[in-house]
Amino acid sequence: MRTLTSLLLAVALSSCTSDFDAFAFDGTGDASILDGGDLDGSAGDGDGDGDGDGDGAAGDGDGDATAGDGDGDGDGDGDGDGDTMRSLDAGTDDAEAICNAEYPSIVPGGNASCASCGCGQCAVEIAGCVDSGDPTEDVLCQAVLQCALTEGCRGWDCYCAANNCGGGSASGDGPCADVIDAAAGGTRVEVQTVETSGDRDEPLVRALDAITCTLGAHRRSSIGERTGACEAECLP
Repeated sequence: MRTLTSLLLAVALSSCTSDFDAFAFDGTGDASILDGGDLDGSAGDGDGDGDGDGDGAAGDGDGDATAGDGDGDGDGDGDGDGDTMRSLDAGTDDAEAICNAEYPSIVPGGNASCASCGCGQCAVEIAGCVDSGDPTEDVLCQAVLQCALTEGCRGWDCYCAANNCGGGSASGDGPCADVIDAAAGGTRVEVQTVETSGDRDEPLVRALDAITCTLGAHRRSSIGERTGACEAECLP
């Protein structure tokens, strides 16, 4: 009887401990639930091998990986094919192609060095402005970007010419105030709300991203003064 009781207890203990394979610990006691992969696997590269150096990841059954803080020396058991990195590269290549096709036509005076610099340094930001997939928003975004290039302004000074930015008027007094209002779908209040939101679903935010990357940002902008990658080539 005692032998039978011991056997049943051993079986029960075995079944209780098997569930811990669903968790990975990072050395601090924190646990993350994994998708059925190995605890020490790292994200698969093109051939399914991974190299985690301190931040290992565990591959699930289909080659995807979820990050986990472990020793990170394991081989991902999934057959990761590097889709994420290839998608990122393809996106960059697409952005450069879009930029090269669209940007030169909006650069004032056909300034080839300005266009080349923009597509070489800021292709993603420019493509997001001129070809976002929404033609109506693209027109609004492109108008702001083109005005900034034409006027040589960098965001804040595109909307405000004087320190009081037009005083009590509804809109700004800068050279691009009208197209900035249009991109924000309103006037001063809407422009400030959209600009400070940083929401890249907004055409004005995408335009400001492209302006900041290429021309920089004015010292009175919400992000402070920034140097643009193409100031020398594009500013008058």
